[in-house]
Amino acid sequence: MLAYLFFIILVISSYQFSRKSPLKKHFWWALCLKLGAGIVINLLFRRLYGTLADSEALFEAACMVANKCKEDPLRWGYFFLHSNQHDFWDYYSLLKDWSFQTVFSYKLVSILCLLAQNDFWLVNLYCSWLSFIGFWACANVFYQLHQRSLPVVVAFLCFPSMLAWSSGLLKESLLWFLMGSSIYLLHQLLTNFKVWQAPPPQIEPLSAIVLPHPQPLPTRRGVCKLLFTTPPPQVGRGWGWGKYYPLFFKQIAFLFIAFLVLFKLKYYYAVVLFAAVSMYVIGMYLHHYLRWSFSKIVVSCAVAFVGLLVLVSPFHQNLRLQYFFIGLVQNYHYLALHSDVESTTHYTFFTPDIWGVLRNIPQALFASFYSPLPTDTQGNPLKIAAAVENTVLLLAVLSIKIPFRLTTAQKILLLSVLLYCLSLAVLLALATPNIGTLLRIKVGFMPFVVYGIVLGNRWVKG
Repeated sequence: MLAYLFFIILVISSYQFSRKSPLKKHFWWALCLKLGAGIVINLLFRRLYGTLADSEALFEAACMVANKCKEDPLRWGYFFLHSNQHDFWDYYSLLKDWSFQTVFSYKLVSILCLLAQNDFWLVNLYCSWLSFIGFWACANVFYQLHQRSLPVVVAFLCFPSMLAWSSGLLKESLLWFLMGSSIYLLHQLLTNFKVWQAPPPQIEPLSAIVLPHPQPLPTRRGVCKLLFTTPPPQVGRGWGWGKYYPLFFKQIAFLFIAFLVLFKLKYYYAVVLFAAVSMYVIGMYLHHYLRWSFSKIVVSCAVAFVGLLVLVSPFHQNLRLQYFFIGLVQNYHYLALHSDVESTTHYTFFTPDIWGVLRNIPQALFASFYSPLPTDTQGNPLKIAAAVENTVLLLAVLSIKIPFRLTTAQKILLLSVLLYCLSLAVLLALATPNIGTLLRIKVGFMPFVVYGIVLGNRWVKG
């Protein structure tokens, strides 16, 4: 009972720190929808797969790790920071899957198991709440960019597949908490760039583009302050390094930790997100400070994007150039071999080189955005729901009104988001031919795609 009471206090606190959000009227119904979706999707998993469901396996393993924490908290702390199988054989002997990312997800969920006292449904609610915090933070960022609520609400708060595959006890729930909070924190740092380094007076400040209507900084402290507050719009007599310096480095530290945890949980999302965000920062700097033309910025950003991907490649074996294409093809063949023929996307001449990837890009993009179609459902209720949603998206794309008159800052943002979405859409579709698995893991980039479609749709107002 106390565990549920503590969860309710956390939920109410998150609303208290969101009271100044322009989207606050959507908070409670969107949160209830998210929590309800987490319960429904796990009930559906139990009915379809029983104890073989991914959420059940994740919960059981996390409970084992949490129980070890109760026996020896100090050793559990060492296990949380290290992954040496020889030193922690007493932990690994309890687990069925020893892959690095899976074991790390066990460690994260074990924290929630300790808070929830190994209650499955309370852990499920925690995961849904954390996912909602990430979506909520990201929704507030994109609302501030364009001042339109309907595209934000549809894409980040109530789109069906986003609710289904990022709610409840799933890795994608934790993924979105880390992604959404990272994007929000980075947005805050960019917004207040002129606080610690003011631009030349003749150049429009970066915050005027990123955040048109900044709000004063509340005085609350803690992690929620990092996620929900907006620092001051400019330096005044009461705002200088003395007061902003601690908050700035707190945000930097939290951002670093969020990216590090995201890398350990889903390294491909972390790497592409880091490259896209860095490209956006570089592009905005070239535009505002060096006054480069957009064509030069595009070339520089493209080079920076590729360079950053190469820069982070040594941090994971699958990212190294000599193994990247081989690993991609091996993963494709392994999943294709263990999947039903009707539920698999088949690529032709998919060779382990750059040409094998390039020749399959069109099919991979279509598989990411619009698979399955109504003709590929085989009577499966989940596939039928996905096919209806994909058909609606396809029709919505045909009614997009392209805004030809974009500012340079908007073009740079659009370019960064496009590279992020397209890169992940191609790589995930090639590495994951199983349609059902692809439906779940593409939740990390599809909200941005839906946001762009709704924002540019000629029939959508508001």
